[in-house]
Amino acid sequence: MIYVELLCLQLVTVFIVDLSGIVDTLKRAVWFLMKGTFKGFQDFRLKPLDCSLCMTFWGTLIYAICAGAFSMTVLLYCCALAYCTTLAKAALQTVRDAAAVLIDKIGQICGIY
Repeated sequence: MIYVELLCLQLVTVFIVDLSGIVDTLKRAVWFLMKGTFKGFQDFRLKPLDCSLCMTFWGTLIYAICAGAFSMTVLLYCCALAYCTTLAKAALQTVRDAAAVLIDKIGQICGIY
C-alpha cells in the first residue's frame, strides 16, 4: 500500500510544483519582500521548492520514514518516482487534454457547442 501512497504523493507534488503556478507566485512574493517592488523582476531558482524532482524525492522519503515503511526497496522506489516526474507531468497533461476533447465531443453531440 505504501507504493500507491508514494505514487499519489508524486502526482500531487508534480501538480503543485509544475502545473499549478504557485511556485511562480511564491517567487514573485519573495522578490517583492527582498526588493520592495515587482519592477525588474528576474526569474530565479528557489530550490527545492521549484524542482518537482527534488520535492518528490524528499517528500516521498520523509513520508516513507514517517510511515515506518523505509527500506532500500522503498528508497529505490522514491528515487524512481523522483526521476519520472517529467513523465508524470506529461501524463497529467495528457489526461487533462483527453478530458477536454471528450467534453468537447459530448458538447457537440448534445448540441451545446
